[in-house]
Amino acid sequence: MESVIFMKKSLVLLIFKPISTGANNIIENGSIKSLFTTFTLFWFINSILVVLHGGYVKYSNFSFSLSLDRYIGFNLFPYIFDFISSIVVSLLIACLCWANFNLWSEVSFTKLFKVALIISCLQQIPSIIRSIFLYLVKFLSLYSPYWTKVALDFLKTIINLSEIYILFLFIVLLYKLTKVNRFAITLFAIVVFIGIAQLQNIIIKLIS
Repeated sequence: MESVIFMKKSLVLLIFKPISTGANNIIENGSIKSLFTTFTLFWFINSILVVLHGGYVKYSNFSFSLSLDRYIGFNLFPYIFDFISSIVVSLLIACLCWANFNLWSEVSFTKLFKVALIISCLQQIPSIIRSIFLYLVKFLSLYSPYWTKVALDFLKTIINLSEIYILFLFIVLLYKLTKVNRFAITLFAIVVFIGIAQLQNIIIKLIS
């Protein structure tokens, strides 16, 4: 429990002070075990919210889907598959980073795996916020279809901005760890994020 609390504080520090202290602190002091535990906790909370939500959210002809939202109920396979695939994706990110940055400098695979797990933890946060926000929008939809659509558009904007910020944090973490050219890291991170997003979409379609 103490390790999870420490990781939460480290993630907060990373989010609000990534360049000054946050990135170095979480890379040096975070362990794979504590990061994995934190990711599991965030993933579990996110999954519970998805289960409670009950599938596609449709308000006034506006559809806002949740990941794995077709599997609501007692079928645990999609959730287990999602959890395992998330860990595999983290390993894949670490392998891609290790294969790429080892061309310029020696980089610890363990630290790169830490970075990948950090990103996996961060990616759960927008999903949790989205699920909670949609509960509030559900009540708003009973009174005003117009403001419901406005709220959902605002939510989509926030989620998109958060994904961009997570990409920025990924770039900062890689730079702090490797000290490779910033432009090269940025280009590599963008390519990795696009590739991983496509892979995750394929995984979701496979279990839909």
